Amino acid sequence: MGWGFDGKMSTMASKLLAHGAHVTSVDNKLGELLWLSPVAKLDGPGAIRGGVPIIGPWFAALTGQEPKHGWARVSQWQLIDDATARITKDGLELQVVVVDHATGFTMTYSARNVGDEPRKIQLAFHPYFRVADVEKVTVSGVDGADVYDAVTKTHVTQQGDLTFTASEYDRITRGGDYEYVISDPGLRRRIIVSSSAADSVVVWNPGENTIADIGDEWRHFVCVEPALLGEDYQGVVIEPGENHTISLTVQTEAF
Repeated sequence: MGWGFDGKMSTMASKLLAHGAHVTSVDNKLGELLWLSPVAKLDGPGAIRGGVPIIGPWFAALTGQEPKHGWARVSQWQLIDDATARITKDGLELQVVVVDHATGFTMTYSARNVGDEPRKIQLAFHPYFRVADVEKVTVSGVDGADVYDAVTKTHVTQQGDLTFTASEYDRITRGGDYEYVISDPGLRRRIIVSSSAADSVVVWNPGENTIADIGDEWRHFVCVEPALLGEDYQGVVIEPGENHTISLTVQTEAF
């Protein structure tokens, strides 16, 4: 049974690491699209802050498992080529493919159950999009949606564009069909984020006090994270031999 996609590229503008199948950089004519912590350690053993972390087989601590965000982002993957990474661990085979295009990039992330028992999994991309100043950025595309505010532990109806302050922002929108548009007047560009087969999108910025080791760097990114979280955020079941694939597509335009 094949994976159903081919990520081979002759020249990659993106940089894919074996540690965590982590994309650390995507650079196009509008500049670097991803933020990477200036203190990030790219060779392990911990998680890399910035770029595009690969989350799974669970998200955060929603299913009560450790480590936070699963083992995918802190494991050593096999690089099949400069666009494809794969790992088999704990009865799962995971594969990540990144494809560059003129205005951005696309990533696919698949999990196959290679064990003998049904498995519950969660999958997510956690991209850190580089911005000039998050307090001057807006994110559009979900006006009127019901969202869960993970900071206040309440459900709210989104009214208008998303905006950010120095306080932590952490909201989950159910449904993966939304198109999010990050409008950044400082860098004079828009980043358009869409996905397929995800059932949720998380938008996050830590604010000034949540992460001690990045100083004012919190101003320079916003995370828009397509995720497959399952009903009540408890994962989706894949039977032996089955696989789930989610995708992330990022496009850019100047304004």
